[in-house]
Amino acid sequence: MKLALLLLFSTIAFAQSSKGTFGYEKETSLSGAAETVTLHLPTGSTRTAKLVGATVYCSVVCTATLKRDGTAPTTTAGTAVKLNTASDAASVVPYHTSNVGTSTAIKIYNIAAGEEKVIDLSDKGLLAAENVTLVTSSITGTARIYFQWREY
Repeated sequence: MKLALLLLFSTIAFAQSSKGTFGYEKETSLSGAAETVTLHLPTGSTRTAKLVGATVYCSVVCTATLKRDGTAPTTTAGTAVKLNTASDAASVVPYHTSNVGTSTAIKIYNIAAGEEKVIDLSDKGLLAAENVTLVTSSITGTARIYFQWREY
């Protein structure tokens, strides 16, 4: 009984601290080019973000490079989508065709033609002024990148 109450109160406390769950997807038809999608938590933000995961799809063979903490991007801002209508507005700003600066490469994923690669990012968080980026190799085909995250 005590364990059940502890779990209940933990769940309530967790739910109250969460500001929402969000997603962002960008699908692009490319001709000898790459797509770069960055999630950036602006400087001065009072929130933190915890990534859930990402997916990358390419209609042709490609690679996707996961990077972190590049110089803040300035173009082209997208719109985060609330996964729950009661969520606050997102603080994380997604960018597509991103001009994020030099970043630290974490991992390169090989993606077969028509494959949608699922990437577990549950151990990655964002503090103010930090970002995470996925960039495809240069391809002629369709690329689709999706990120999901929670804010606190």
